[in-house]
Amino acid sequence: MKSLPVLSFPPEQLAKLQAYYAQEMQQLWQQGLQTNPVLKDRRFAGEAWQHNPVAAFNAAMYLLNARTLLSMSDMVDTDEKTRARIRFSIEQWVAAAAPSNFLAFNADAQQKAIDTKGESIMQGVQNMLHDMRQGHVSMTDESKFEVGKNVAGSEGAVVF
Repeated sequence: MKSLPVLSFPPEQLAKLQAYYAQEMQQLWQQGLQTNPVLKDRRFAGEAWQHNPVAAFNAAMYLLNARTLLSMSDMVDTDEKTRARIRFSIEQWVAAAAPSNFLAFNADAQQKAIDTKGESIMQGVQNMLHDMRQGHVSMTDESKFEVGKNVAGSEGAVVF
């Protein structure tokens, strides 16, 4: 059985990161009491995020936590392959946990639901049910593709 890699954090770097996090958290709280935080991320660029103080603060907290976790993954003291795996795993988890991925936290989606009188939510549920019926999530309208017509198919060969 293969042994697990050894992981540790350099104490001085971890202490600096903790101090940075505490300072950023304090600034975020102070800023949040006066005005909405500035969000420098395209996922939160919509006006709904800028005008909703709770959503803006939630997004800013998410971004701070994401930066901190990614910094921790970069400082872990281990071999390069393990560090790359840790970073990849954290990147995936952080991306999946973004508030823009959840209706309850997504200011843009909430505003669209209001603007469309619920039509956007109904369309989303229809898309989900369609994906469940076909057994996988699709990012495109798969009915537009037909093997031999506009999609090539081959058994292990490259098709130009």
